[in-house]
Amino acid sequence: MAFLYEPGPFVGVFNEKRNKGPALLKWLTEPDNVLRMETGSELEHPAVEAIEWRVADAFPEQLRVSRALRPRNEVARMVGHMIRQIMEHRGFELEQEGVRLRAGFRGVFSTGARYRRKKK
Repeated sequence: MAFLYEPGPFVGVFNEKRNKGPALLKWLTEPDNVLRMETGSELEHPAVEAIEWRVADAFPEQLRVSRALRPRNEVARMVGHMIRQIMEHRGFELEQEGVRLRAGFRGVFSTGARYRRKKK
């Protein structure tokens, strides 16, 4: 079954041209990045921790580090929303939200959600 992202509350952020929502989604769903998020999850870390510095390098303007914007960085929140749907599509379920990342590489994400494989 093909993955289809449902932006829900992030539809405006996703469709705003400068935010590059479709490009972010394409990047997140690349097999190498999905594998990184799955591996991070299997190691009991937030999925975003496994791709944090890569996504920040790939989309520096969209995920610019700004202490003033940090609490309201809608693009970073949308990335988390995308990751949740990707992980659920791949057979994972939410285990815990708000897990502090071990070391924030770019300071874009300080917390993330941890996922576990669904029990069969």
